[in-house]
Amino acid sequence: MKNFIFIIIIILFAGGFVVYKISGGEKTQTAQPYIEVDKYSVNLGKVSMADGVAKTTFNLKNSGSQEMEIKSLQTSCMCTTVKLIIDGNESPIFGMHANPAWKANLAAGASAVLEVMFDPNAHGPNGTGSFERLILVGSNAGNEKELQLRIIGTVVK
Repeated sequence: MKNFIFIIIIILFAGGFVVYKISGGEKTQTAQPYIEVDKYSVNLGKVSMADGVAKTTFNLKNSGSQEMEIKSLQTSCMCTTVKLIIDGNESPIFGMHANPAWKANLAAGASAVLEVMFDPNAHGPNGTGSFERLILVGSNAGNEKELQLRIIGTVVK
């Protein structure tokens, strides 16, 4: 009787292993684009009106296994504009209103630079003080459909 139970256990174990292998074994991640960014926020510090437009960049990467479609670029205020640079090719400049006709593709493993420009004079001569502006990057990335980045600082005369 002990041998019979031992054989049944071996058969069940072997059968379970075969079913596991046939069904694909461990669950694998679905092939999809995956967006990564080098930082989520940049502090521009004191931005002088006399010096004009301040610029900074964010580095984006598609670390997924499928091509990523960048669907939109948008900012939270007209004083801030952005453009995307992929392999030396620059997108149009975008501000508070996205252009629904524009799209860009970022190959799996490829990187891009998001250049952000902040105009401290956009709010007039009395537009001094602290600021926070958002940059939105819409894509088909599996981890973040709308990447939210920000710049902060203080406008001084």
